Formats: sequence, structure tokens, C-alpha cells
Amino acid sequence: ALSGRQLGVCVVMNGCVYAAWDVEKAHTTGVDAFRAPRGGLIGEVNEMRFVQTGGPVSPYPKIGGGGDVSSVELIRCVSGASDVLIRAAVEGGARGLVIEGLGGGHVPPVMMPALLDALQRNMTVVVTSRTGSGLPLRAMYQATGAEIYLRQHGVLFSRLSGPKARII
Repeated sequence: ALSGRQLGVCVVMNGCVYAAWDVEKAHTTGVDAFRAPRGGLIGEVNEMRFVQTGGPVSPYPKIGGGGDVSSVELIRCVSGASDVLIRAAVEGGARGLVIEGLGGGHVPPVMMPALLDALQRNMTVVVTSRTGSGLPLRAMYQATGAEIYLRQHGVLFSRLSGPKARII
């Protein structure tokens, strides 16, 4: 078993132990209000002791460094959206972008010219999925805006939710 120091910051509630990276509030008032839809439990409290059931959290791409994130913009992809929000962020001086992509982390092709412009300006761009659970794809689709295409152009991926990826 790993020690608490090796596991990092954890959330313990209702007998469940989650890595702070992965936990999200999923219910307004329930005793099981926290869940980790992308990462799962790392342990349980059983007979007043910690029992490890999962591993430590892997590192994530960093944009804000946990400090001032006022210049890191969060943009959610939706069907039929334009690139106007990405362009506004770039022209407005954003230091980084977190894009909540469609499904497995895809960005609509219409947004790609603005996203490529951001990357050419050395902005950090992280894509995560807006779905709420599951991991972004790594190597399945090559199309414009799909994960292989995005990685080839320097986009980073995170399994965190958009709001969490923004503050890391």
C-alpha cells in the first residue's frame, strides 16, 4: 500500500477515498455527493483504516500552475459553434486555453484555424472531454479536430473536467 504522502491530496467522504484531482461534486446534498467519474476510488475506509483499491494519480498538463488563472480561458465545444470565443481569447491576451471537446475530446473543424493560431502564438492549449466521465481518446481518429490531429499540432490532453484543468 502507498502512504498518504505518495497518494497526494485525497478527499474522504462516506467511507470512500478519492484523489483530489479526480473528485467532483455530483449531488447537492447527498452523503455520497462526491464521485470520481474519470478516475474511480483509490481506497476505502474499512474498520477505521485505509484500504487501498486503486493507484496514485498520474500527472496532468499544467497551464495556470495553481496560481492566477485569470488569463486561462475555458471554452466548451458545442455542435454548430463558431471559432469566435477562441479568437476573442487569443486577441484578448489569454495565456492559455482549456477546450472542453466533444465526445472523446474532439474540436469541431470550424474552430481549428483559430486554435492553430493560438498554438502558433505559443499559447498552451489543453483539451478535455465535456462528457463528465471517461477519458479523452489518444489514438483513434485522425480527422481535422480529432485527437491525433490535435496532438500532432501540440495540443495537450487532460482527463480532468474543464474547470479543474483550468486551475492546474
